[in-house]
Amino acid sequence: MNKITYEGTRLNKPIAGIQLDFSALAKGYGVDEVGRYLEGKGINNYMVEIGGEARAKGKNDKGEYWNMGVNTPDERAKMTDLVAAIRLIDESIATSGNYRNFYEVEGIKYSHTINPRTGFPERNTLLSATIIAENCMLADALATTCMVLGLEEAKN
Repeated sequence: MNKITYEGTRLNKPIAGIQLDFSALAKGYGVDEVGRYLEGKGINNYMVEIGGEARAKGKNDKGEYWNMGVNTPDERAKMTDLVAAIRLIDESIATSGNYRNFYEVEGIKYSHTINPRTGFPERNTLLSATIIAENCMLADALATTCMVLGLEEAKN
């Protein structure tokens, strides 16, 4: 953020081409907004899911707490291949991963996750991070942060 200046309520980008990308928490924010809308309408049993980020409250129509599957972190795995099913009790979940969303140049895979410290695609051995939190925007941001940090740093 040292390449952006703040003046009052304005952000200035003095260098052409600089972009701010809030996608690391946008889906989580959207999930939370839909959940708040439903709660405002008196709906207290729901699960909202957008692209793998979810918020659950109450119970499903079988009277059970909601379950959310976590995909197997392997580019060859099907979307239905799960490594875990997580029971959500009035909480949110988000998963970030580099095993499906990457590009390849000369046989080297590059993550879609950009490390803000270097400005380059993150390269580490962590394939996926799943976070459970009280709200989905926080879970989404933390899952992405873990992917940037890598396994050892994320544990701290």
